[in-house]
Parts: sequence; structure tokens; C-alpha cells
Amino acid sequence: MRKSILILLLLISSLSVVTLSCASGEERGRGDSRTEEVLRRLDSVIVNRQQYIRGKEHRLDSLKTLLAAADDERRYHLYDRLFGEYYSYDLDSAVVYATRKAEVARGFSGGPRLSVARLNLARVLLARGRTLEAVEQVRAALPDTVFPVVKVIWYDFMVVYEAVSGRNPLRWHEKLSAALDSTSSEWIYNESNLLRLKGNPQGAAEVLEANGHILPETARNRAITNYLLGKTFLQKRDTAEAIRCVAASAVNDLMTPVRDYKSLYELASLLLATGDIDRAYRYIDLAAEDVNSTRVFDNMVAVNAIMPQIVRAHESRMRREHAVQRWFAAGISILAICLVGVLVFTIRSRNAVGRAAVRENELNTRLREINRELEDMNRRISESNKVKDAYLVQYFNLCSYFVGRFDEFRGNVSSAARTKGLAGVEKLLAAADDDRELKKFYSNFDSTFLSLFPGFVESLNRLLAPDKQVSLNRDGSMSNELRTFALIRLGLSDSEQIAGFLRRSVSTIYNYRVKMRNAAICPRDEFEDRIMDIKP
Repeated sequence: MRKSILILLLLISSLSVVTLSCASGEERGRGDSRTEEVLRRLDSVIVNRQQYIRGKEHRLDSLKTLLAAADDERRYHLYDRLFGEYYSYDLDSAVVYATRKAEVARGFSGGPRLSVARLNLARVLLARGRTLEAVEQVRAALPDTVFPVVKVIWYDFMVVYEAVSGRNPLRWHEKLSAALDSTSSEWIYNESNLLRLKGNPQGAAEVLEANGHILPETARNRAITNYLLGKTFLQKRDTAEAIRCVAASAVNDLMTPVRDYKSLYELASLLLATGDIDRAYRYIDLAAEDVNSTRVFDNMVAVNAIMPQIVRAHESRMRREHAVQRWFAAGISILAICLVGVLVFTIRSRNAVGRAAVRENELNTRLREINRELEDMNRRISESNKVKDAYLVQYFNLCSYFVGRFDEFRGNVSSAARTKGLAGVEKLLAAADDDRELKKFYSNFDSTFLSLFPGFVESLNRLLAPDKQVSLNRDGSMSNELRTFALIRLGLSDSEQIAGFLRRSVSTIYNYRVKMRNAAICPRDEFEDRIMDIKP
């Protein structure tokens, strides 16, 4: 009898081990102990992140208190320092201090100081996606590019401008390297990027390593150096070293701290590829929070492209864990029944009530532990659903912001008409392509929504009469009628808001909804509730 009880308990323990293995088995592909050490360091920095932010805010407040007693010369330099502190941390404030810096420079009769301020402002406007305004600031500064300091900042702007525009910035990297002091940190970073773009990742890494002693020992420099090393390892297809370097970059980004970074969300993408889904999920969550805070356009697009893959992988894992949980619960129930039978038989045959009670207590303790594990798994599944919905809302904010940029552009056209006449309007319109941008916006919305709800069209058709079925367009995009019900599935039920999103009249949206309700095979007043029940 003792052997039978022991075997049953061993089976229960084995099932526990299987469950725990399923929960942690996907975290084994991260690399060597050095990589794991850096990742643990990053987790610790994330936990203590508010401490670094408070230190940053204290430095900013200290600089601002100096402004009250400063003359124009001192104020110019303080605005320059404040701009540098806010750049990559709070773009709205960076715009404010770049503008104030330019105003003070005008009091010095303009010159290179004003052009530097204009180029600073242009760089921030470019990051926010306000390209036309950024280009206007650059044009105003071009006459002063005869000054070396202005030329260097202009070259740096053009490197970023070409990259954002989808062109190769190689020639501007070359100009920048020629203009910079070869002992400066700016030259080291630019030369590394230049060699990497030329297809020489080994040379790019050697530049960083050979000149490391020149670089000031700051968290920001460590972040940049490790990020660039990570890019060289990726180019050499050494994923393990790339993860270690990009993770080290993320540690220093968060310690600086900055919010405009690429390290954390690129690390999340790398970890997803290696199977470390839990960390990828946590890191993309924090990166999305910072993207929403800074609203750097390129980062918004990048995070939004990576996020659905991570969310789907995390949900897939949670479903597998849930399935294991159900099998585990069933196995425990069967084994518990068997154990109870053995205990009853033992009590009747040997009259060992005391020993049976002890064993029963041990089993109850184990079952309570298992129940706690099951409750924890259910909580994680619930949180996963909430986070998914939050990401969909964030995507909607991105798209609304993207379309809002066109509204702002039309305001610029109106302004150009008043101040520069027809020539100014033609100049602005020559650079604009509303239809192309709107199609790109809708294409981005369609691909992301259908990646999260791949069976949406089939589920919708199951609610419609056979002769009223709908389908995607030939290119895989959705019609405006389908987008209307995609937005309703996302929780946007107001026809006026949907009309604004799709650039259609309210009456058109109302007609879409009435048409679909009339085609439904379920009660008309339940149709949109059934839409909300469509699962990812």
C-alpha cells in the first residue's frame, strides 16, 4: 500500500514539473550567462526607473531656477543646456527651449547662433513627423553653413532626414565625418555608422573599440556605443551578442534617462525571435508607454509594427498553458480519486487511521498549492486580454494622429495662401500626396487589425445571410464598409467618430450599419453586440 501511495504522489509531482516546464520552457533561448546577467540588470533598472526619472527632473528644475537671474548671454547657454536635456526625453519641451534659444539669438543680431537654434528646432520637428516645418527651418539656416558648427549640425540633420525619407544617408555620413574632429565622440559614432552602411561591420566595431578611451564615461555614451555594437553584431548574424549589446544599451537609456530610444523595442523583437516571450512582452509594454509619451513618429510606427507579433505570441503561449492547466487539473482529479480509494482501502485493511489522516493532509496541502498556481495562470490570461485591448487603442491613437497631420498640412496650405499667395500654395501642394498617405494609413490599419483578428471576415459572414456575404479586396485590404465594423469591434460605436476616421459622411456610415443589420441572420438589435463577441 505504501508503494501505491508513493507512486501516485510521484505522478502528481511529475505533472507539476510538466506544468512549470511549460511555463518557463520558452525562456531557454536567450544565450550565455553574460547575456542573462545583462537582462537581469535591465529588469532591475526597469523596477527602479522612477528613481532615475526623479533625478532627471531635479536636474531640469535646477537649470530652470538659474534663468531668473541670467542675462541674455547666460540665458542662451541655459536654453541650450535645457534643450539638450529635454531632447530624447520630452520633445514638446525641447521644441519650447529651441524656440526660446532662437529668440535670444535674434537679440544678438542672428548669425550662427540663430542658425544653430533653428537646426535644433528642425531636428525635433523632424522627429515629430512635421517634416515641412523642419525643412523651412533648415532653409533659413543654410546661409550660415559656412560656419563649421552650423555645417556639422546641418549634415547631422540631413543624415536623419534621408533615413526617415527611406533613402541611403551614406553621402551625408561621409560629409559629416570629413567635417568633424576625429577625436570627438560625434566622429567616432558617425564613422562607425558610415562603415556599417558600407557593409563593413567589423570595421565599424573596431572604430568603437579602438576609440573607447576617448568617449566620456556617461550612461548616454554607453547606451549609444552598445547600440551601435549591437547593430554590427546583427549585421554579422551574431544574434546572441547583439541581444547582449542592445540590452546593455537599453539599461543605459533608462538610466540616463531618455524616452526617445530604439534599444528596448528592438530588444523585444530579438527576444521574441529567441523564444523569450515574457521579457519581450514586458519590454514592448514599457516601450509603447514611452512612445505614447514622446510621440516620436518613427518609433510609433516601429513599435506598432512589432507589437501585434509579440501580443499574439504571448496569447498563444497563455492558451497552451491554459490547455496544460486543464489537463493537469483533470489528472489531479483522477489521481486524487485514486488516492482516496487507496486511503479508504488502507484504513479498512490495516486500521491505520492516523497515518491515513497525515497523508490526506499532505495531499490537501499539495492541492491547495496547485489551486494557487491555477489561479495565477487565470490572472495572467485575464491581464493578457486587457493588455491586448490597450494596444489596439494605442494603434487607433497612432492612426488618428497620422491623419491629423494631413489636417495640419491643410492649415499650412491656408496659411501659405494668405501669406505667400498661389506660389506658396503650389509649393506646398507639390510636396503633398494626400491620397497616397491616406492609402498608406488605411493599409497600415488593415494589416494590423487583420493580424490581430485574422478570422474577422469569416466570423462576420457567419452573422450574414448567404447572399449578403462580404470579402476583402483583391489586394487584401478592407472596404470602408468592413472598416466600419472593424472599428465597432474595437469599441468605437459613435457614427460621427467613425465617419471622421474613414473620411466619410455620417449618413454614409449610418447606411453601412443599417445595410448590415438588415442582412443579419440574427435579431437586428443584437447584430453589433455579436460583432463585439468576435474573438481574435
